[in-house]
Amino acid sequence: AYIRSGAVAWVAYAYGIYMERTGDFERTALGLQSMLNFLFSMQSTDADARQNLIKVGWGVYQDPGYQYVPGPILNVSTEHNIDCYFAFDKAARVLPTAAHNLFTQGLITQAQAGQIRTTAVTASAKASEISAAILDQLWIPASGSVKGHFAQGASSSGLDTSLALDAASSWSALFCHEVGDDAKAASCLEFAYENFFLASQQILTSSEANSYNEAYQQLTPFDGFKPYADSTGAYSGSPSSVWMEGTWGVIAALLRMSDNADLQT
Repeated sequence: AYIRSGAVAWVAYAYGIYMERTGDFERTALGLQSMLNFLFSMQSTDADARQNLIKVGWGVYQDPGYQYVPGPILNVSTEHNIDCYFAFDKAARVLPTAAHNLFTQGLITQAQAGQIRTTAVTASAKASEISAAILDQLWIPASGSVKGHFAQGASSSGLDTSLALDAASSWSALFCHEVGDDAKAASCLEFAYENFFLASQQILTSSEANSYNEAYQQLTPFDGFKPYADSTGAYSGSPSSVWMEGTWGVIAALLRMSDNADLQT
């Protein structure tokens, strides 16, 4: 039972996309409703930086011995909440159509249709609450030459200022653009280039027997973004290693923001 709200939100978002594009509501609507209700139950009511944000989940593996420890994880993750925002926003748009379609086909009762519509209304409200909380509570304003960006998350003791590419920059830029704050979105992408960008990288085979990479090499130089950056009180010794998923995330944000004048400059 290792549960992460971000993973559930990705599946919920995929359900919404599938429903929107195929009209197949019979196999999906009640499952999506169930996932959303679970995520709603994870929303924090704590009067601190976590307020109104979705908590991380359940269960953790820890040293020594990579032991599984059950129990709620009470901190919040910026990345997970961006996932939840997009999932809730998409669900709010597709569920009313699903309720109407399924009811007119006689596949659900009027009461069930009403419950699905209520879930859609709740999803819309939760998306708004999460959006406001991310912008107000997790944003780290520019300071000196350091561009504004987002914290990795928050706990009862305050913000987690560890520098992670997706939370600080790539997913956050996509989120900010979606909610109409292109100034923050452009700042996130500038921050990505100044803190995570790696130029002229190569993949070299290892000289050590039985090590990770003895077979593959890529000598043609390529650019990309690393997943983490060293930060005070957080990550140290983070490797200069290009992260494929994270690099595509930055590319997606750059394409979405390509007509932004600040970013072009």
